[in-house]
Amino acid sequence: MKNDSVHLSVTGVRDPDAWERAVAAANPPLLLLFVERRLGVALRGKTTPDDILQDAMVEAWRSRDSFMGDANDFRNWLLRIIEHRITGAADHFAALKRGGAGIASRSDDTDTPSRSIPAPHARSATGAVRAGLSEEVNNHPSSTTPSRTAWYREQAEAVRAAMATLPADLQEIVRQRLIDRTTIECIASSMGLTIPMVRSRFRRGSEMLRSQLVCALGTRSVRQTETPPNEHAPL
Repeated sequence: MKNDSVHLSVTGVRDPDAWERAVAAANPPLLLLFVERRLGVALRGKTTPDDILQDAMVEAWRSRDSFMGDANDFRNWLLRIIEHRITGAADHFAALKRGGAGIASRSDDTDTPSRSIPAPHARSATGAVRAGLSEEVNNHPSSTTPSRTAWYREQAEAVRAAMATLPADLQEIVRQRLIDRTTIECIASSMGLTIPMVRSRFRRGSEMLRSQLVCALGTRSVRQTETPPNEHAPL
């Protein structure tokens, strides 16, 4: 719907509030859980999902002029940036393991953008935020800061705990749909269920999850962790 569009390339630079609304709609706590699942055990021993998400948020903010679309497009755009950051981290640590310190250093330089994600600045995003060395970084919106990422982590842990209380058959469907953003059709195919069965179980599981989160976080915070997905939207 046109009134749901998020035109960051037009309003993002002038209106940081519009950026923050778009980020909130993308549901960072669930993005954090998505990063965890994508990192894998080996890479999680070398970097953290929180660092990856913060890097991605900073890169997205810096590259916001390249985005135009609706709220779902914005979330998918963030997911592509996150995937780019995960790939970069994997390449970096693989180069270090091979003894290629120089190559590893260059692979961490965001002045070399991916083929699909602009990365116009030449500093490591998280490093710039933490060191406070850049006036531009200091002017970033709060969604890119370590304190906000820590808040996302608290909410993500509440979602994880609430999801663990769901029956196993509902838990897997809710996890795949809410965190992995797998389509209803793909879930049905992989689990050997009909599409109506998956929709029904997802609805029941989502309602149970929400009830648990209301108890843990309160109604206001639950609204900030919910992302009612379009069941026909791709990843």
